[in-house]
Amino acid sequence: MAATEKRLSTTLGGVGLSLIKNPLLVAPIAGALFNGSGMQVPEGGEALASPCALVAFGLFLGAKGEAQSVKTTNALVTLKLIAQPVLTWWLAFHLFGLPPLWSKTTVILSVLPTSTGPFMLAEFYDRESGVTSSAILFSTVVSLITVTFCLTILI
Repeated sequence: MAATEKRLSTTLGGVGLSLIKNPLLVAPIAGALFNGSGMQVPEGGEALASPCALVAFGLFLGAKGEAQSVKTTNALVTLKLIAQPVLTWWLAFHLFGLPPLWSKTTVILSVLPTSTGPFMLAEFYDRESGVTSSAILFSTVVSLITVTFCLTILI
């Protein structure tokens, strides 16, 4: 009985330590504590929070070094940041004839970088998570150019 209890406490201790070290669990708790403290985010910090989070997430995933196909990553980023917005523009403005505000909004949304959803699916189905994580990182970095270009043209 003592050996079983010792193994259980060792296992629970290991799980607890893993949870404490997991940034995906620590970050929301730290955010909630910061929010509850009454402290304010420095001016401009709110505007940079989402892009920084995506870049940090991409770097975190890219650090695993799992990406094996630079060609596939480049193709995915090109399709996401160039082909998808062009297709969206054609569909919204020409095929469906949406009102200008809706058309511009759809194009701007289509030029945003790849988010974390595809990575979660790739991990779940054990399919090319390294390439997906690289695509998140590079599409976020390159989207600084493509989003700026898109906003300049549409607004």
